[in-house]
Parts: sequence; C-alpha cells; structure tokens
Amino acid sequence: MKFILLVGFWFCLIFEDSLLVFMFSILFGIYLLARFKNKFIVYLWILLACSSLLLRDNYIQAKEGIYIIEEIKTNYCIAGNKESRIIVYGLENPNFGDSYYFDEFDEIVSVKNIHQFNFEDYMHSKNIYESTQAGDNQLISYSNSIKAKLYNKLKNNEVLCMYLYGIKPDNDSYSVQSRLSIPFLVCLYYLQTILSIFLSQNKSRLVCILSAIVYGGLFSFKSSLLRYILYQLMKFLIEDSFDSYVTSSFIFLYLNPDPFDFVFILTSGIQIMNHYIKDHKQFAITLYLYSLQFIYFHEINVILFLLFPLLKNLNALLFCFSFVSDIPSFNIPNLVIHYVPDVLFYVFLICVFYCLFNNKIKFIPTILLILSPFFTSYVDPFFHVYTIDIGQGDCTLIVEPYKKSSVMIDCGANLYKDNVNDIIVPVLEDLQIHSLDTLIITHDDFDHSGGKEELLKQIEVKQVVDESSQKVNVDYPFYLLLPERISNDENDNSIVSYFQYDDMDYLWMGDASINIEKQLLNTYDLKVDVLKLGHHGSNTSSSFTFLEKINPKLGIISVGENNRYHHPSSEVVSNCHLLGIDLLMTKDVGMIHIFSCKQFTFFVTATGLFGFI
Repeated sequence: MKFILLVGFWFCLIFEDSLLVFMFSILFGIYLLARFKNKFIVYLWILLACSSLLLRDNYIQAKEGIYIIEEIKTNYCIAGNKESRIIVYGLENPNFGDSYYFDEFDEIVSVKNIHQFNFEDYMHSKNIYESTQAGDNQLISYSNSIKAKLYNKLKNNEVLCMYLYGIKPDNDSYSVQSRLSIPFLVCLYYLQTILSIFLSQNKSRLVCILSAIVYGGLFSFKSSLLRYILYQLMKFLIEDSFDSYVTSSFIFLYLNPDPFDFVFILTSGIQIMNHYIKDHKQFAITLYLYSLQFIYFHEINVILFLLFPLLKNLNALLFCFSFVSDIPSFNIPNLVIHYVPDVLFYVFLICVFYCLFNNKIKFIPTILLILSPFFTSYVDPFFHVYTIDIGQGDCTLIVEPYKKSSVMIDCGANLYKDNVNDIIVPVLEDLQIHSLDTLIITHDDFDHSGGKEELLKQIEVKQVVDESSQKVNVDYPFYLLLPERISNDENDNSIVSYFQYDDMDYLWMGDASINIEKQLLNTYDLKVDVLKLGHHGSNTSSSFTFLEKINPKLGIISVGENNRYHHPSSEVVSNCHLLGIDLLMTKDVGMIHIFSCKQFTFFVTATGLFGFI
C-alpha cells in the first residue's frame, strides 16, 4: 500500500498543471477505494495529493538587498536570502556565508535545444529565475564559519574542490573521477562494514549517518548524500528494507520535489528490482543502469560502465589520499556511444523488464535493447528538419529518412561561447550523425559561417557549398535559387535554399533582403509551406508582399534573446500575424524540430510546444 501511494505521489509531482493533479487524484482515489476498500487510505491519499501542490515553485522576484553565498560553482555562485535565490557572476573570491549587496537583476536566459542540457530549466528546477553581474566591491561582510574557513584552506586544491564541492577544474584531467559519484559514500560503505565488526549494526549505521550529516554541513549536501542519510536513518528506525526505501522516498521528495532527479530514479529502480525480481536481479540492475545512461545523459562510456565497480573503489581510495598528497588523474579509453532513446528503445525496454519481473529472460528483446543505439536511427522513416538554437545566428540540420543523407545550412559562431563544441557537435552526436553529406554556407557573415573551420575539424563533411551555382548532392528535390542575381551587398549574396519532401515545401532565406525577394517572385512560382524568414526577422527582409505571395503555413525565425540588433522587427512579426502565418522563434521556444512521414507533418520545440502543419 505504501509503495502504491508513493507512485501516486510521484505522478502528482510530474503533473505541472494543478487541474491535471486534481483529475489524476480523483481517478487514483477511486482506484485505491476499489482495491483496498478502506476510506482511511483514500483520505490519506487526498492529504498527500494536496500536499504535492504546496511543493510547487513559488517564484518571488528578487529584490535589492543583502544576499548570502550558499553554493560555489565553477563559473558562478548561488546566493540567497529569506525570499529568493539568484545566480551571481563575476565574483573573484567568493566564500560560503559571505554577504553581498545586490540591486540589479536579469532574467536567466540560455539556448534551448531538444535532448541537450538546458541551464535555464535546470535553474528553474531549483526555483532560481534571476542572475546578477557583481563585483567584490559589493561585499558587505566575510563569513567566519567553519565551512568558510575550510574552503579558504582547500580552494586552491582543484582535486579536493572537485571531490568536496563539485567544482570542476578548468581542464578535464579529472573528468573520469568527477563522473564516479561521491567517493565519500563509498568510504561510508567501507566504514560501516569495518565498524560492524566491533559494534552492533545499528550503532555502526548511526556513526555513518552522523558522519554524513557532518560532511554535508562542512562541504555540500548533494542529492545523493541526502538520499543516503534518509535511507540509512529509516533503516535505523524500520527493519524492513523496502519499507525503509518507501518512507525515505516520501521524505526525499518533500525535501527535493524533483520527480526526475537522477539519484531518486536510480535508487528507486534498484530497490524495486531487489524487492520484486526473484531471479536475475543483478542482470536486471545492469540493464537498468545501461538504459539510464542513455535516457539521462544520451551517452555511455563502455569502459567506465564495465569497470565501474573497480573504478569507484579506486576513486574512493584516491579521495582519501588527496587530503595528504597530490594525486594523479587517471584516464580510460574514450569508447563513448552517443544515443537518444527513441520509441523502439522504450518498446524493447518495457518488453525486457516485463519478462524480468516475471522471472524470465527473453533473448531477442534483450539483444534488441542492447543493440538499439546501433540500428534504430537507420529504421527511422521520418524526414527531419532541425532549426538549432545557437542564439543570435543560424544553423539548420536536415536528415533524410533512414539516415540516407544529412545536410546542414550554416553553422554560425558567437563571440561569447563556442557554438560548434558546445551546441552543434553535441546535437549531431545525440542524433548519431557522424558525417554531413553537405554543408551549405549561405554567406560570409560570422553568425552564419563563423563555425565552419571548427566544424570541419570535428566531423567529416563530404561537400561544402558556398555558391548558388553549386548542386546539393541529395536524392530529393533541393534547389539553390537565383544563381544569377542583382545584389547590393554580402547579405544579398546569401544562398536561398528550397527543398521538398513529403509534399511539404521549405524555403530558407539566409540574410537575403527585400531586393532578392522581389527577384524570387519575378523568377519563380513558389509554393511554400515552411519559411525560415530572412535576416533573423529584420525589416530589411520579409516584406508584406513577399509573405502574402508565398503564403507559408509556418514561419521560423532564428534569433537570440536580447540581441543588440533588436531582431526580430515588430513590423515583420505583425505582418505574419495579419497574414495568419504561425510564427516560431528560437529565442522563445528554442530548437524547432519539424518531422514528416508521407502526408503527416508535425513540429515540436525545445520548450515542449507540439503541433501539426
């Protein structure tokens, strides 16, 4: 019964809309009454469901005042007061507990791409919505706490900072160690084993609980440490392991109401398998870990995965030695498989674990699950068009069904971040695009072509197209329009791409101006379903006449939030609305993914918008 209530409570946290929580609560309450025939359980469920609503983020806008440093990260700090928490950039020597006065705040904004880490959403999950650029001259007072004094002594030791505070070093020398969880938890496991020789099990467990609490207070309370403390505390109070897990899970979700927290999902899955699977437990847990790597991180380091039991113990040993001497980093062969799970993967996963929970191993679905990263993208029947969110710039990826071809239009760069390494290549890796058939560079502007050289170093490109007279080597209709034109500047030399698939017509305008639009209308009879508006929605492009004549169903603008050019133009946006053109902008919705199969065409965005075209 407790476990069923936990599952229901977990679903309440998943549903973000209060109405959905209300509807689910009624249906689940009816199910509980029908199954247990006990009104008390239903009343308890109603109490739990209502309490889940209180755990929603209650955003309070940051106000000027004194903020105290709570967390220190690699490139920023998190500070808070009684009302709100913020990100702080620019501090040279922050310390835990230091007080600063802040009076100017900005909304947290980051690029948003499907399947990629979203810093903005990550901060929102911590109920942090604003940031400030600060200086050490805003310091009010130093902290004199033990935690602050410890950090002052350890902050120049990058290894200990990584282990104790999660502050990663500038180089990636210790990347393997940083991915092997908290070594302190491994140390606690061995400490409890040794203490059990001399003390009772409960006393040894109590020593470890107190040690974990002290460690968290002095350094940092990560969710894995919190999970350990709660579980061990419940084991201390409740004899049954599964009841301990359920009770500690309720408390954990109240303290950390993130239903998809990796630590919670990982430990919950292992506990459930230990409780319900009689045979093949270790095999089931291994498959579960294998699957979670792809579901959460979209990659798996095969060597690290296979040698994890050995490496985590080695990491714990190095952690202990790092207090007394410098320790070397250790590297392992970089055998990494990138994969974003698709529908087939989840079908195989459900089949395999259905069999395992019935104490059977089915060879075929198990092999298909393990081999999914190597073949499912080659049986994908959809045509894909990804407008990648790179901020103020352009980058589009076009993938033919069954991965027959892949074309990229532009790979813009940015002065403040490495778009190719930080955004474009990770997107390609997740989609298992190992080479590009064609890279089209529309024109020689930094926000369109700036990442070309770096991209050519990172991935094989079979053909680079930078003139409208060239041909794109794909098997579906793909035309570069106006090979001969009258142009006034570099923007008017932009390659205009027109391609067709599944009875859908796409027109990508680059930075072409109204002058080129007129020439297009005079030269071609264009039918357009999806238009990527020229020059990031500037009023130098996308004239009312042009939009009216080609009459697209969907318009796309690739543009950065708060850009210095003030793109897009309000006039262009207004014209699209007047003409009934649905408009999607990357600054608002992040990556825009259009996919089609035969007569059906859909779109989905990084912010979760979904629709039909």
